[in-house]
Amino acid sequence: MQTSLLSFFTRTPKGSPQQPKGSPKTPLGSKVSNGKGDQNSPLSSKSANAKVGANPKYPPGSLVWSKLQGYPWWPSLVCDHPTEKRSFRKQELHVQFFDDPITRAWVNIDLIKPFNEKVGRGEGADQTWDKGLKDAEKVAELSNEERLDLLLVQHLPSDDEWEEEVEEEVSPGSKENKPEGEPVKKRRRIIELDSDDSGDDETFNPTKKDLQELEEEDHVTSDEDEAESEPEPSSEDGSPVKSGIKRKRKENSGPKKKPNLIKPVSTPVSKFAKMMAGGSSTPGLSSLSPSIFGSKSDSSPLPSVGESTKKKLAMFGATAPEPEDDVKSFKHTELPFLRPENIRDADGRKKTDPDYNPRTLKVPDSFLKDQSPGQRQWWELKSKLFDVVLFFKMGKFYELFHMDADIGVAELNIIYMRGDVAHAGFPEIAYGRYAATLVEKGYKVARIEQTETPADLEERSKNAPRGVKVDKVVRREVCQMSSKGTRVNNYLDSDNFEGDPRYLLAICENSGATPTFGVAFVDTTIGIFHLGQFSDDKNLSRLRTLTAHFPPAEILFEKGGLSNTTTTFLTSSLPGARREGLKRGSEFWESDKTLNVLVEKEYFTGEGDEMVWPEALQEFIDCSDSKVAHAVSSGELAVRALGAIVWYLSAGYLDQELLSLKKFEGYVPVDFSVPPPAEKIKTGPTGKYMVLDGITIRNLDLVSGPTGDTEGTLLSRLDTCLTAMGKRTLRHWVVTPLLQPSAIKQRQTAVKELMQLGEAGEIRTQLKKVPDLERLLSKIHTAGDMKRNQSHPDSRAVMFDGNVYSKRKIMDLLICLDGFKKSMEIMSLLQGKEFESKVLKNITQFESDGGEFPDMSELLQFFDNAFDHNSARKEGKIIPSEGVDSDLDSANQELKQIKKEMDVYLKEQKTHFGCEVKYWGTGKNRYQLEIPVERVKKAGEEYTLASGTKKVKRYVTEETKEFLLRQQAGEACKEAALQDIQRKMFFQFSKHANILRKAIGCISLLDSLLGLAGYSSSLETSCFPEISEDASQSIDIKEGSHPCLDLKGEAFIPNDTLLGGDRTLIILTGPNMGGKSTLMRQTGLLVILAQIGCQVPASEMTLTPVDRIFTRLGAQDNIIGGESTFLVEMQETSTILQHASQHSLVLIDELGRGTATYDGTAIAGAVVTALAKRGCRTLFATHYHSLDLEQTKNVFSAHMACMVENEGHEDITQETITFLYKLVDGPCPKSHGFNAAKLAGLPDSIIRRGFAKALEFEENEKKNRSV
Repeated sequence: MQTSLLSFFTRTPKGSPQQPKGSPKTPLGSKVSNGKGDQNSPLSSKSANAKVGANPKYPPGSLVWSKLQGYPWWPSLVCDHPTEKRSFRKQELHVQFFDDPITRAWVNIDLIKPFNEKVGRGEGADQTWDKGLKDAEKVAELSNEERLDLLLVQHLPSDDEWEEEVEEEVSPGSKENKPEGEPVKKRRRIIELDSDDSGDDETFNPTKKDLQELEEEDHVTSDEDEAESEPEPSSEDGSPVKSGIKRKRKENSGPKKKPNLIKPVSTPVSKFAKMMAGGSSTPGLSSLSPSIFGSKSDSSPLPSVGESTKKKLAMFGATAPEPEDDVKSFKHTELPFLRPENIRDADGRKKTDPDYNPRTLKVPDSFLKDQSPGQRQWWELKSKLFDVVLFFKMGKFYELFHMDADIGVAELNIIYMRGDVAHAGFPEIAYGRYAATLVEKGYKVARIEQTETPADLEERSKNAPRGVKVDKVVRREVCQMSSKGTRVNNYLDSDNFEGDPRYLLAICENSGATPTFGVAFVDTTIGIFHLGQFSDDKNLSRLRTLTAHFPPAEILFEKGGLSNTTTTFLTSSLPGARREGLKRGSEFWESDKTLNVLVEKEYFTGEGDEMVWPEALQEFIDCSDSKVAHAVSSGELAVRALGAIVWYLSAGYLDQELLSLKKFEGYVPVDFSVPPPAEKIKTGPTGKYMVLDGITIRNLDLVSGPTGDTEGTLLSRLDTCLTAMGKRTLRHWVVTPLLQPSAIKQRQTAVKELMQLGEAGEIRTQLKKVPDLERLLSKIHTAGDMKRNQSHPDSRAVMFDGNVYSKRKIMDLLICLDGFKKSMEIMSLLQGKEFESKVLKNITQFESDGGEFPDMSELLQFFDNAFDHNSARKEGKIIPSEGVDSDLDSANQELKQIKKEMDVYLKEQKTHFGCEVKYWGTGKNRYQLEIPVERVKKAGEEYTLASGTKKVKRYVTEETKEFLLRQQAGEACKEAALQDIQRKMFFQFSKHANILRKAIGCISLLDSLLGLAGYSSSLETSCFPEISEDASQSIDIKEGSHPCLDLKGEAFIPNDTLLGGDRTLIILTGPNMGGKSTLMRQTGLLVILAQIGCQVPASEMTLTPVDRIFTRLGAQDNIIGGESTFLVEMQETSTILQHASQHSLVLIDELGRGTATYDGTAIAGAVVTALAKRGCRTLFATHYHSLDLEQTKNVFSAHMACMVENEGHEDITQETITFLYKLVDGPCPKSHGFNAAKLAGLPDSIIRRGFAKALEFEENEKKNRSV
C-alpha cells in the first residue's frame, strides 16, 4: 500500500488552537453531522455528480471495500488522486484506505465492493484493520461530501526532522556532500513543540480548527508574506536542502477565503522504475527505451502551491515548494553515461554483449572526481548495484537519489526535494513499510547503513598516515538486500510477516529426451531448505506440480541453461514470480564449489562445535563425515541449485542467518511411489499422498492463484485455523491429500473426536493468542547468532532508533515465550483425555506419557526467571538474574568481594584515626580516604596526600590504589558481559530449537484438525465418507453438493454420482449452462475432501482411494508460450494418457472443440475408448452427441436435465429452457445452444437466422447418411 506523508509528523506545534468544547470532533473520532447519506449513492452536489473522471457507481466520498494483492479486503474511501484530480481511470478507482498511517492506491474496479456488502475478516487482518473498520462505520451515515470534507488527507512533503544541525544534515546540501575545501555554513532550525519528538511512527493530524484559522489568513498578499517570512538560505551550490520557514502570525485576519488546493505534482511511473521491477529474465536494463534518461518529460516538476497551503505546510515544519512554470529536468537525466546507447557494465561491456552484467554500471572516473564526498560514495555503490534501489542512510533518514528517487516518487507517494538533483527520503523508522512496498512491486532494495559516526570519522582522519587523503564522509555499507524471494522478518519491521509461504527457487536443468531437474527452494522467513533432483516428462508435469505446491516468489536459473520449454513455462505460468538469471560458475556454482563454500564459511559449525553436515544434505553427497565432500551423481544438479541459492543469499547478506539454522529437507515428487515389500504387495495404489498437479490445482481452485486471492477456493472454505502454522499445514493437506485408507481413517477419527470435544471452544480461544512461532524462532536465532553479530555489517551500523529495535528484539523473545506458554496451557486442557485417534494421542500427550509433545515447563520457567521481563520491555535491555550468565556472575562476585574488603579496610581506618573516615572521589580518583584536619597527624608515610580542603584532607594508600585497579577491572568485565548478554540470551533460547519445533509441529496439527472439525460442523448435510479397500474402483456419492457453493441460506441442488463397476466412464451431455462443469468440479472436490479426512457435503459417500486427479477443464491459450487453445488442450490430454491409472479420477470437459468438428469428434472418441480400456474413473463432458452412440464396455451415458417450454415452436426465440441441474441417465438429444445465445443478448434476428442454418445442416447430414 502507499503511505501518506503525514505519518512522519508526530507532534502538534506549540500554540495550535485547541478544539472548542462542543465542536465536532476529529474525523475518525465520532459522527460529525446528522446528515444522512448512502455510501454508494451519488454525491448530493450536482457538480460532483457531473464530475469528469468519476465512476457513477462509486463517486468520490463513497465508502467501499477494496483489495490489494497480499492484503485482505480493506475499508476505503473513494477520492480524487491528488495530482490527476480524478478518482477513476482505465478500470481503476483511487481510494484512501482507513489505515494507520493513512495510505492511498489505485485499485482495479473488479477488486472494489460496496461497503454495505458483507466481507469476512480475511487473512492478514490485524488490529489496524479492526480500527479502520470501526472508523469507517462511524462515518457510514454521513453524506459523500461530508466524508470527503472530514477524512480526505492531502499529501504533504516528508520532513519530521524538527531540529537538526549541519552534522546531521541528510540532503545533498549536507556537510559530506559539499565540495571539498568549501567552508560550511552552520544552520539551525527550531520549531517549538509542546513535547519532545519521540521519533515514533505515529500520525500527526491537525484538527479542522487548526487548518481553518490558517485559511482565514489568506487575505494577506504574497508581498506581505514575503516580508513577514524568514526563509532560510539555500546551500551555496544550489543542492536541494531540507529547510523550514519561520512564519509570523497577524493578530487580525481578514474575511474568510477558500483555500487554494495543491497543484498537481507530476509523478508518472518512471521508465527506470518499470525497468527495475521484476519479471524479466535479465533484470536491469532489458526494457529500457531510447528516451529513458535523455527525455526531459521523464522528470517531474516541483509542486506549485497556494498561499493557504504554504501556511499549512508551515505547521509541519516543511517548506512550501517554489512555483515553476516549466517542467524541471534533473541532472541524472542528462548524464551521457546513463543514456541507453552508452550504458555499460562495470567491465565496459555494452548491453548487446552476451556477457553484459545488468547488475553493474560503468561510472566514469572523471565524473566521480567532480562529485561531493557523499555523492561519490553513492555513485560507487550504485555502480555495483545498478539494478537495486538504494535506501541510503544519512543521519536518521533513508535517502533516495537520482533514478532511485524517481522510483520512490512514482511508487511510494513521497515527494522530490528542491534542487536539480532528484532526491527524496523518509525516516529510518518507516523502512520496513517502504521496503516491503517496493519489494512487492518487483524491485530489489538495498539497505545502506552508516557504519561510522562523525566522531569516528574525525578520529580516523587524525590517525591517517601523512600524505594519505581521507574522504570526508562517514563509512557506509550494504547491510541487507531484499527481493520478492528473500524477505525476512528483522528488527526494522514493525510487524512480523505471517502470510502464506513464499519461496526462493533455484532450478538447474539437464536437457535430453526426458529433462532432469535439480531444484532447491527456501522460505526465507522460516529458513528450511528443500533439495531435490528428478526426471520429468515433455509437459513438465512434476515441475508444474512442484511450483503449485511450493509457489515461488522468485526464481534463480542459469543463463542459457534452461530449455525453451522450461523457459516458456516459467514465463507464462508463473507471471508473478521474479526471475533472475545467474552466470554459470561465478554465480550459479558447480557442485564442488558449493560444498567447499559451505565448509569454508563454517555455516554448520556452532559455538565450539565441530562441523557436521545436516542429515538431509548427506543424502546428496559422499564422504559426508569429512570436510572434503563431492556430490553424488543422483544429486549433482540439486547441489548446484543449492549453490545458486547460497550465492544469492550471500549477495543479500542473509546466508549466515539462514544456513546456520541447519534445517534441510529432501524433496521427492509426489508421484514417486516406492514399491512395497513383496510380501505386502496389494492391488491398491502405492505412495502416501494423492497427486494433484499444477493444472488440477488451478482448474479446481484449490488454493490461491498467482494473484494471491483465495476467494472462492477450497482452502478459503476449509480454513478456520487460528495460527499461521496451522494455516500452512492445512494448505499442505489440501494440495497433498492422503492416499492410504488407514491414514485417511485415522484422520477421520481425529476430526470426529474434536467435533465432539467439549473443550474445543476454549482451545480455539487460546490458539488465537499463539503467534507465528516458527517464524519467530528463526528471527530469534538470527539475533542470537554469534558469527553474524561479530561479522555482519549490521553489527557496525549506527541506528538512530537503536533502543526501539532493541525493544523489538526483546519483545520477539517475550512473545515467543508467551506463545509456548499458551501451547502448554492448551495441551494441559487435553491431559487425561482418552482419545481413540492415534494422531490425537501423539500430538496432545507429553513425551513422558508416550506422546510427542515436549514438556517445556523447566525451559519456560528458566527464561521466566532469567531476567526481569517488565524491565526489559521498558528499558530495551536484558539484565540477567544471578546464575544465568557465568561471566556476569563472576564479575559481580568479584565486585562484591572488593566491596567487602573495602568495608573491612575502612573500618580499620576509622579505628586507627579514631574518627569518621569515608571514601571520596569519582572515576579514576575514587577511594581516597577523607580525614578531618585535626586527625591527620596519625597519617604516616604510607599515606599519600591526594587532595583536600580547609576542613578535610584526602589520602591514598597502596591498599586503596589496589582496590581501584581491581574495581575498574571488575567493572570492565561486567560491562563486557552485559554488552553480549542479550545475544547470549537469544542464543540460549535458540539452542532448544529442536524441542521447540516439536511443540510447533504438534500445535500446527491440532489447529489444522480443529479447522477441519470446524468446517465439518458447519455443513447442514454431511457425512464421513466410507473408505473402501476393495479391488473394485468406485466413487458413490448420494446427495452431494459443491463444497464451495453449499453455503447456509444458498439454494444448491444436490446430485447423486456413481462411477465404478460397469460405468467407470460417464459421457456427460446436456444443455449449455446446465451444470456439467459444476458437477465435475464437485466430484473432484468431494474426493479431495474425503481423502483429506473430513466430512463432505453429501448424505452418503463411498470411495476407493484415488491416486491422482486429472482435469481438462475450461478453454485457455498460452500466448506468451505461443500455444493455441487446442494445443493446450492436447498437452493436458497427453499428460492424462501418459500417467492415468485404474486408480485415477479423470475430469474432461469438451475435448476437441478447438478444431474442426470431425477432427474434434474423432479425437474425443479415441480418448474415450483409451480411458475406458484403462479403467480409470472418468467424467467426460461433451456436446458431440455422436459419442453417446459408441458401444464401448464400461461407458455409460448421462445428462443434466432441463425442462423445455414451447419446444418445436417455429420461432426459436420463443423456446424457453428451465435448468433442473439434476444428473439423470441417458444422453441428451440437444445442447440448446440457441438458448445460451438468447441469454447472452444476441439479437433475435441473428438467433433465427442461426436456427434456420442449423436445420439446413441437419437436413444435409441426413441426406448424406442415407446415401
